[in-house]
Amino acid sequence: MPGLSVVIPAHNAEKFLGEALDSVFAQGIDAPEVVVVDDGSTDKTADVARSYGRGVRALTQSRSGSGKARNTGLAATTGKLVAFLDADDVWVIEKSGLQIPLLEADPALGLVFSDMLSFDQNGPAARTYFQERGFDGRCALSSIFLYDMISTPTVVMRRSCLADVGSFNESLPIGQDTDLWFRVALRFPFAVVPRPLVMRRFHAGNTTRDSRLLARCVVEIWGRYV
Repeated sequence: MPGLSVVIPAHNAEKFLGEALDSVFAQGIDAPEVVVVDDGSTDKTADVARSYGRGVRALTQSRSGSGKARNTGLAATTGKLVAFLDADDVWVIEKSGLQIPLLEADPALGLVFSDMLSFDQNGPAARTYFQERGFDGRCALSSIFLYDMISTPTVVMRRSCLADVGSFNESLPIGQDTDLWFRVALRFPFAVVPRPLVMRRFHAGNTTRDSRLLARCVVEIWGRYV
């Protein structure tokens, strides 16, 4: 059984997927299990994934969104730890080396997340993800409600945690990841590495989240579980 499974949903990500995959293999992890789920792409996304040979498993599905794609990937993996990466983002080289030891040191932890830094063709943003949200560093259920500070590509979590709380809720139009972090936080402690361990790429093809709709979803999720 592999130690780490990495699930990468990808839609029309031909231009960026190779860089994302290279950032996973640069972590120095022994034989990570990497699954790319091509979510209805019309470009050569699947071909890029297959070009990595046996190191990457490429799955395809009709266009269903990132939540469904992540669940498809999860169902196809077996690692004791699970991490997520979006096909147009990049892990920094220290990511796994800083997060996985925290999970190994504390068997009670459900997940570890980190800060993130956005970039585009002009370079990196002036402020990190945590700074934009005013996140105070406390790993508490209320922090998820107040700051929405856990970004999926920064997460490494236990598969046993997912087995306990369930995977991404595909019935939600938005905030499927936030819903999952609420469920985790109700059952497990979680930890943070307060450094940007993911580089989030901004480009014309990004899917942007409606902030008002997301706020309504977060309130609904809070009322559902608390």
